[in-house]
Amino acid sequence: MRVISFGSLTLCLFSFLVISSPTESSPSQDLSSQDYKYLENLARDTWNGMDYFRAPETGFPYDSNLRPDGTNTTNVGLYLVSVVGAEKMGLITAAQARERINRILTSIKKIDHWKGFLKNHLNVKGLTRAAPGPNAVSDFNKLTAALLVIRQAYPDIKPADELFKRVDWSALWKQDRLYQAFDVTDGSLKFWGHGWLASDVRMAVFLGVATGGLPIKAFARMERNKVKQYGFEYYRPAWDFAGLFMHGMGNLFMDERFTAMGLSTANFAYVQMLFARNNGYPVWGWSACHRPGQGYTVNGLLSQAVVTPHASALVIDYYPRKVIANLKRLEAMGCRKPFKEHGQEYDFGFWDAVNVTTGEISHLYYTGLDQAMLFISLVNFLKPGCIWELFAKDPVVRQGLKKLPYFTGQDEKLAGLYAQRDKEPLPLPAAVSEKPRVMIIDDFENKKVNSLGYQRRIQCERAPPQACQMSLVKDSVRKNVLKIEYDLSRHDRANAIFIEPLKKL
Repeated sequence: MRVISFGSLTLCLFSFLVISSPTESSPSQDLSSQDYKYLENLARDTWNGMDYFRAPETGFPYDSNLRPDGTNTTNVGLYLVSVVGAEKMGLITAAQARERINRILTSIKKIDHWKGFLKNHLNVKGLTRAAPGPNAVSDFNKLTAALLVIRQAYPDIKPADELFKRVDWSALWKQDRLYQAFDVTDGSLKFWGHGWLASDVRMAVFLGVATGGLPIKAFARMERNKVKQYGFEYYRPAWDFAGLFMHGMGNLFMDERFTAMGLSTANFAYVQMLFARNNGYPVWGWSACHRPGQGYTVNGLLSQAVVTPHASALVIDYYPRKVIANLKRLEAMGCRKPFKEHGQEYDFGFWDAVNVTTGEISHLYYTGLDQAMLFISLVNFLKPGCIWELFAKDPVVRQGLKKLPYFTGQDEKLAGLYAQRDKEPLPLPAAVSEKPRVMIIDDFENKKVNSLGYQRRIQCERAPPQACQMSLVKDSVRKNVLKIEYDLSRHDRANAIFIEPLKKL
């Protein structure tokens, strides 16, 4: 018997919002009614799964269907946005949405905070005391962004306004630099660099600048280095750290398609399609996820063998035809089989990932993160820009756009470019010299080389294995191309990540 439940998803980008009906150059114009029906059913199933796995004590989303005690501020923030989206989709009523949101915000108000900042990891049972240790602002900022969506969608829910206003962004700016981590128990800070533009740090910087807590130079200092692969340019970190969600999560909150950042997202997704085709993979979509049989992506490094559905869903506004085709192929591989519990079956959308070399499925739902990213992407596509519109209405966002005109530039000619790519077959493989030639293995021996990473074990041609940092990797390829001995058909302790061809030193 199958049961479908109907009751009871760094780093957003900050473009000037343009919401309009599809134009002649919009790729969504060419979708069939069956395509829309497919997406609507997927959105419904995904929401049902997200709403099923909620902690009764707080209303927080569980981190996964295993119902662990711990969840994350990112999970909570994206679930709150998903509640708004579910109401817009007609999956729950406005009263049900308010009940879910009020319950979560009431629980949040009880938790220890420092100048409005919460610890990253929250207890779903309602334990409120904070433990010492660093917490990344890149996790926390999705919750604050969600509060802006809520206070526009439901102005009567006053705790959203109160929780947002108590955050003192100026507390992160010390000694003329941005500190990306904080300890809730003593207010100590950690400096992890100025942050990548193409990461979820940028929402914190945007909100800090928008509220006056951070200077504009905090944004100006963010890293904007680009790389090129198959002739397409995109911002780092891309393959180097966490994959497509670092680029694509911005489109959950704002319409970034026609900005430089949006073009980078579109190019990186297109490169992933080319990488899959050139390496004989039937599906694409590389992003942080649960590697079947191993665990969630560690330290941001990706496995070449593992593809996750939420990655392609993040770019459905760019390439709807190619995304739908990819999702259907993932479904054919077994990624959307029902969830079974207590003798019943439930349609909850996609499982988290698949190993494309073995066919093994990760039988987990990451309900507050990966599922939420997929669901919110579908909501913005099926109810054009409804979350974008709410976010853009907020006075804080409007003020931020005035201070940071970098995000107000629009190039709507890009719509035609995306539509052309979406319609046409992928181009022929690029020259061999442009293919990724270097892969890095990290065996996670817990020998830290800095505050963010581990020693990396490299196997080079005509060179013995050696533990080295990235600078030594570059030195090692002055004469030799790296050769990685990595069996993708086996489970081991290694992750592989892709690096574009290294320039001559």
